[in-house]
Amino acid sequence: MGAEMKFTNFIEDGIWLKGNLHTHTTNSDGELPPERVVRAYRERGYQFLCLSDHNIFTAYPQFNEKDKFVMIPGFELSIHNDKSPEKVMHVNVMSRNSTYDFEQDEEFDIPDPEDGLAFLRNHAKNNILMLNHPYWSALEWDEIIDLPGITCMEVYNHASEWLDLLGDDAREWDALLKKGRRLWGLATDDSHNGYVHRDGWPFHLIENDSFGGFIVVKAKSFTQEGIIEAVDTGSFYASMGPEIHDFYVEDGEAVVKCSPCERICLSGNRGKVMRALGVDLMEGRIPLKGNETFVRVQCVDKYGHIAYSNPIFL
Repeated sequence: MGAEMKFTNFIEDGIWLKGNLHTHTTNSDGELPPERVVRAYRERGYQFLCLSDHNIFTAYPQFNEKDKFVMIPGFELSIHNDKSPEKVMHVNVMSRNSTYDFEQDEEFDIPDPEDGLAFLRNHAKNNILMLNHPYWSALEWDEIIDLPGITCMEVYNHASEWLDLLGDDAREWDALLKKGRRLWGLATDDSHNGYVHRDGWPFHLIENDSFGGFIVVKAKSFTQEGIIEAVDTGSFYASMGPEIHDFYVEDGEAVVKCSPCERICLSGNRGKVMRALGVDLMEGRIPLKGNETFVRVQCVDKYGHIAYSNPIFL
């Protein structure tokens, strides 16, 4: 790291946009139709959304509204792990542009592990490939590290964590980063909106699995291409609630600016976690040891909700 150099993933001039890239509808195992899901997220201030139904591609450009809301075309693909064929991996496939590799409502069934890996290789150029909920899927880092085409993974899956305590994937993420696999980390809902026979359905039950995990991108434009570029380059943070306003490394220290938090924890590939503790912390400046190859930060608010930066590679 050279003195005077500044390292950050956030683009210098951009707009902050909040969205969820993993949710389900009645097209697969969700309980709400697409238009109801889109309306619910828009009503809560989300600005982009991917309806990632299981093994069926959908785009829904009719829900786009210029400078207000963007749909990200995609789906959640089920494939088998070649190292552990009995395990099923779930991978979000999200189109990078407005011309798609797939037809609307095209369905997929790929039982052979080698065919699944070939699919990832063949479609990595035109699509972002995101590994979903590895903890829930019982995947270990060595079953993930060589997957082709994967550029990002869920670090927090709200439905898996809220309902099953299996949605915190930070440990797997750190293991992969320390082994040299560079992946961006996302928080998502993976909402299904079940429990339809209960009063208060769909969003006023304790079992509600919507609106708990999201990302905020810093994008060059309020478009599909701008959002996808931000995800591709790591110009975003993942969160359960807190905000990260800036995160960078300069002059031998990591600097984070955030909404009020009680803990700011910096970790990387060298040594123990470094931290700042306090009430209503909105900035942390943490000296580095100088031999780090990456650092990332977690900001924890008084409710225990976490915001995750992406790793800055040094």
